[in-house]
Amino acid sequence: MQQRLVSSTSDYFPLAVPDGAGVDAVRYGNMVHEHSQIPGAHNTPAAEEGNDIVSHVKGKYGELLFARWLADKSLTPAHTPFRSDYSRKVDDDDFVVGGVRIEVKAKRRGLNSPFPPALRYNVNMGRRGLEHDVYVFIEVDPRGPIEANPPALIVGWATPRLIQKVGVETWPGKTSDNGDFTFKRYDWDIEIRNLYKPIFLDKQFAAKV
Repeated sequence: MQQRLVSSTSDYFPLAVPDGAGVDAVRYGNMVHEHSQIPGAHNTPAAEEGNDIVSHVKGKYGELLFARWLADKSLTPAHTPFRSDYSRKVDDDDFVVGGVRIEVKAKRRGLNSPFPPALRYNVNMGRRGLEHDVYVFIEVDPRGPIEANPPALIVGWATPRLIQKVGVETWPGKTSDNGDFTFKRYDWDIEIRNLYKPIFLDKQFAAKV
């Protein structure tokens, strides 16, 4: 399995950025944010903490770029997370390709963080039931506004089995191993070096893993 894991930043996959992707992300993000203000739309403290417009816009930007990646691979999703109306909650609002459910997690670090990120950096996701088949982790360049279409990379991907094997569970008040950071949410944290290489990602859509 080790040979399938990310071993260098050269393993990252640069994503094509369609014209207007940033503007579309802002439009979708605003719609999702408006929906998220409905009482009871979020059922966990972790979800409530991530309930801000910046997070929604960043997430939609990652999804739009992933949709372009699928198109470039001639992969047609049976379902996407893009809607014209987000006024009602849909539990399975994610990508489905070849029967495989995919959740895209986009991350945009602080301006002082390097881009591309170092292999020792973590990606994270809410610590809830691992109901998807594949989780794709995208890093977005923190410089400039989303509307300017910043560069982005697929840094890796994971299955629930891999997350449970190499992920670290966090909770509010937990301190990082180096003592420099106190966690605020219930999450899974995974070092980028422990993710599968992006080059193997499209092979997962012929059958579930």
